Amino acid sequence: MPEGFLAVSSRPSASLPLSEYHEWYEEEHIPIRLNRLPSFLSGARYQAVDLEQPGAEEHEHVKPSWLAIYEIASTDTFQDPSYTSLREKRSEREKDVMSRLDVLVRLTAELVGVWGEAEGKRSTGLKLDRPSGVVVTHGLDIRGTEDKSPDEADQLVKTWAEGVHKDLQNKYKTWVRMRAVRVLDSGKAKLGKAVDLREDERSAYFIIHGAYFEKFPLKTSIHLYQPWAEFAGEEDAVVDAVSMSSHTSTGSTLFSTKDCRIWKLYKAYPCIAQGNLEA
Repeated sequence: MPEGFLAVSSRPSASLPLSEYHEWYEEEHIPIRLNRLPSFLSGARYQAVDLEQPGAEEHEHVKPSWLAIYEIASTDTFQDPSYTSLREKRSEREKDVMSRLDVLVRLTAELVGVWGEAEGKRSTGLKLDRPSGVVVTHGLDIRGTEDKSPDEADQLVKTWAEGVHKDLQNKYKTWVRMRAVRVLDSGKAKLGKAVDLREDERSAYFIIHGAYFEKFPLKTSIHLYQPWAEFAGEEDAVVDAVSMSSHTSTGSTLFSTKDCRIWKLYKAYPCIAQGNLEA
């Protein structure tokens, strides 16, 4: 089976102190997955940077402020009882925490491909040692593919990704790699109750860009779509996936992006699959 990917973004409400939110993640949510399930190959948590922008809090919708992302050995994991039972039999503590999250968005996905530097050269991706210090995420849709199979649509995404990654790799020294995944399932909850995803939150694909820095830049008041240029002091704004793909057409196919977000590393975790739980 193909490799999987899991992304969960959330935001604690005013009734959930940040310290309690982190304690739940660190003491319960992360360990019962990464410490017990060999199918979880990696896991890392990130904090939103774009919410630090002037006027960001004036947005009409509540945006998640934290992101947890995981590499999964196989998409079979999403139906395996070892994983599904964790959601079906939540602890009372987890139920209580989730009832105090302003928003939680979860998606499961299938890996389409990874482009850029091999892991270990400058960054170990989501794994310990040198995890990506900054990630930029966004959804990706393709118009004009109604008559195409998932494999055919994936091939179009691969062609798009080849062009995007070469451009970024050539222009920006801080860009490391890009991962594209096809969304299998997604859902949203507010204060523990399921709600519908907005149209701008629904995408056929999810894209994750990783960047590398010797240390995280102190300057975080950045233009929403110029993360690497501002961070690294590069003269030109980064031509990231949003500006590159929104108007990129291939024949009758048009790629468009949604909900571009910028995140800085909070923590990458050891796991049983990496054999480094004592790290």
